[in-house]
Amino acid sequence: MEPLQRILALATERGLLTPLKGRVATLRSSLYANDATIFLNPLAADVRLVKAILERFGLASGLRINFGKSAAYPIRCGGIDVAAVLAPLGVPIAALPCKYMGLPLGTRQLRRVDWQALIDKIASRLATWKGKMMSTAGRLALLNAVLSSIPVYWPSVHRCCEDFEILHGDLQGLTDTMTFLKSLSELAGSEFKNSEVQSRERTAASVLFDWEREIYVARAPRWLDVMGGIADYSGSLVLQVSFGSDLSNRAPTFDMDLSDFMDGGKPISYEKARRFFCQDPSQKWSAYVAGTILILMTELGVQFADSMSILVSSAVPEGKGVSSSASVEVATMSAIAAAYVLLQPAEVKELVTIPNHMRFWGLDSGIRHRYEATYSKDIPEIITGDAFLEKYRDHNDTTFKALLTAANTDEQLAALGELMYQCHYSYNACGLGSDGTDRLVNLVQEMQHRKTREDGSPSLFGAKITGGGSGGSVCVIGKNCLESAEEIAEIQQRYKAATGYQPILFDGSSPGAGKFGHLKIRWRRPSSPIA
Repeated sequence: MEPLQRILALATERGLLTPLKGRVATLRSSLYANDATIFLNPLAADVRLVKAILERFGLASGLRINFGKSAAYPIRCGGIDVAAVLAPLGVPIAALPCKYMGLPLGTRQLRRVDWQALIDKIASRLATWKGKMMSTAGRLALLNAVLSSIPVYWPSVHRCCEDFEILHGDLQGLTDTMTFLKSLSELAGSEFKNSEVQSRERTAASVLFDWEREIYVARAPRWLDVMGGIADYSGSLVLQVSFGSDLSNRAPTFDMDLSDFMDGGKPISYEKARRFFCQDPSQKWSAYVAGTILILMTELGVQFADSMSILVSSAVPEGKGVSSSASVEVATMSAIAAAYVLLQPAEVKELVTIPNHMRFWGLDSGIRHRYEATYSKDIPEIITGDAFLEKYRDHNDTTFKALLTAANTDEQLAALGELMYQCHYSYNACGLGSDGTDRLVNLVQEMQHRKTREDGSPSLFGAKITGGGSGGSVCVIGKNCLESAEEIAEIQQRYKAATGYQPILFDGSSPGAGKFGHLKIRWRRPSSPIA
């Protein structure tokens, strides 16, 4: 990125850009991996010129700035019509502090809430009882280790990402996507193939692709149902955490002829497909992947003349109510739709941003969610959206959404929490509850009432069962503060003491399938060394 630095410096030297004020402002931009920060004076002429430079730099280098994912942060711009000055950029105007390279960045001393994400990352590295045993010097050493690992991690992953030419899409700074590309790089490179120790999955995957052709990558993270909805099948902003699952009971590969999906020149029925995939229990999982092909053939009349190879990498735990099957289905469908230039069938509208002062967690009860045994006989095999609305009427309720954008008060959080409690009770009323999820919700209520009695200011405000019910996980709402994180940890310990099971914690958020879109990549074959 040195050429861009030089272009901006040259524009300043020639008087095209006004110099930055101050004795220490020597660099116009800071660039690292996929993050870029550019400093300029709040002048309309400077803004227009910088945008023109970025556009032309993108045309020349292929490194284009996505203005739709950028933001402007005014610094001491009192008395200036910032909106008018920044209008040529067409980016949203935000306020500091912001995040850069995963760390909070601001002009004033940061508050504890600004450092909360880093505090949580450090806390996750160490059990609570160990933290209490550490000295101040020990805690400082841990802090330095976490801080230093953040910039060290990115170059290692970024180097592997450079093995692929990105023809379409954007990594969006997502570490799981970068890690996946790193895995692809190992599969494509001779270094991995010569390794003596290979898992059966990687052995099969290393010969899966023709590395001379384009590869399409889609991503669909797990989601946690905060208040109803079917957002997982259309792409949404979700609560996500990286956690592995045991796949030892699955065959690593699945092969089939696309003609197996045809019967008399027409796609086979869904019932026949179900019997086909259930022949071998170790390959039953493949229905979530290959089944999307049959759906496209049946519902949209798509014809596939060529074969296709699909590599699935999933760390979504099964049976936890966090869309393990849906995430695989959505990612597969997104990749196929991109490769064959098919339209996305649906799109989630009016996404709501989670306010900074609140936070959501997912706690796994350890009970595998199963509702088929109770309701399978009453659920139709197929039902259209129109038929559902005609029978059950419109179930659109915007109360929760309206409260999310209300004033930042304890009353707001209490109202949101009460809606979640009522939603949980409705699950139980129709037979979709479980002892484990009820216990977790009751622990949240006990914690909330205890804090209210002690100082009148609770940190947790509500909880509900999520997913299909009858087990799985619960979603918890609370303040975005250290106290709430400590109370979540206490709930985990109390649940383990009562049941013997330590609940898995789901935390964090990332773009869903619809917002991520897809990547189109091509492997850069290393050039042969000259003798």
